[in-house]
Amino acid sequence: MWLGKQAHRSISNALMHHVSVRHLQCHQLLKFDLTDAPESSAIAVAPRMCVLTAPVSVILGWVLSLDEARPFSPQVRCMTTQVIDFLVAEYPHTCKRLLEVEHSPFAHSEVAQAALGRLVTETAELDALPDLVELRMSPDMRRSLGYLRRDENRSVMEQVHEHSLFGLITTAQHFKYSNSVAMEYVTHSEPNDAIIPMFTEEMSIELPQTWITDPIRYAQIMMNLWRASDE
Repeated sequence: MWLGKQAHRSISNALMHHVSVRHLQCHQLLKFDLTDAPESSAIAVAPRMCVLTAPVSVILGWVLSLDEARPFSPQVRCMTTQVIDFLVAEYPHTCKRLLEVEHSPFAHSEVAQAALGRLVTETAELDALPDLVELRMSPDMRRSLGYLRRDENRSVMEQVHEHSLFGLITTAQHFKYSNSVAMEYVTHSEPNDAIIPMFTEEMSIELPQTWITDPIRYAQIMMNLWRASDE
């Protein structure tokens, strides 16, 4: 395993990039067959995937799969506890969403149910906290934030269009307040119109909580996870 005891950093990054592209929007946990996998390498893979920012569905699925394959191994149980504690603390909403899937492959896993119960309890405790009116954003603040986001998005799009290869061979047409566009084409000297629907695609990703609040501490956590995988 290139992520295990024979870890190679550049190859590991390439593998994790491929995994992230393929499973970033996965809506349920992935299950792996680790029955015949070397235990030491399989254990080392989990914390290294955390450091290389693999999708939560992959990391959590790997850990739970390994726990099912080696239920009586103290090393596996120690790694499982460490990685799940990290994921629950850093990606609480994503973990809760994945563990609550109705037909989850780990619906009968005691470890998965314990993690879900912990997340449900923490969510209930947070919801029970008083809502401070003083911390709410005023309408003016929300309006200013909207302006800042719009300007930032416009700046990003201008840079994209400036360095786009497609801009050299195509022209851009902007349609405001429209849900479809008619494109004209000619066949046998006769003009025709093709109606093409317009749509938007959105994707949200939960960022690590510690990385948002204390990036220096998060970097230390990453180093500790990588060192733990070498032990």
